[in-house]
Amino acid sequence: ISFQTQLVKELSKCYASSSGSNKIGGDAPTLHLIMEHFSQDMQPILDRYQQTTQQHSKELQEVEENKAFEELVTLYKEQYGTEGHNLYPYRELLQFCRRSTADATNNSSQGCKVKLHGGFIPRNQAA
Repeated sequence: ISFQTQLVKELSKCYASSSGSNKIGGDAPTLHLIMEHFSQDMQPILDRYQQTTQQHSKELQEVEENKAFEELVTLYKEQYGTEGHNLYPYRELLQFCRRSTADATNNSSQGCKVKLHGGFIPRNQAA
């Protein structure tokens, strides 16, 4: 998991630097990360997780990130509960993706946005 996290971080930097000034409409470039842990019908909880409101002090931002992650885990288990993956080992990766989107939106990052996507059909439809 550590390798995947580091890979996404490096791809984010490379993609942003290769896009350079070719930003369309001033938007930061976006790296799309498809997660096998989430089905396509879980996209709303991923979108909600990636929504950030404002930049806080480092302490408050860490509290906000932890709260958002715990909410994601709760929604994942309570609203869907069909996959049963343990999201805690992916915490650093998920939080990086959330931060990168906030930082790119606020023009305070060298990297690009990393958009999370649910990557497979729901289990009940696959059977």
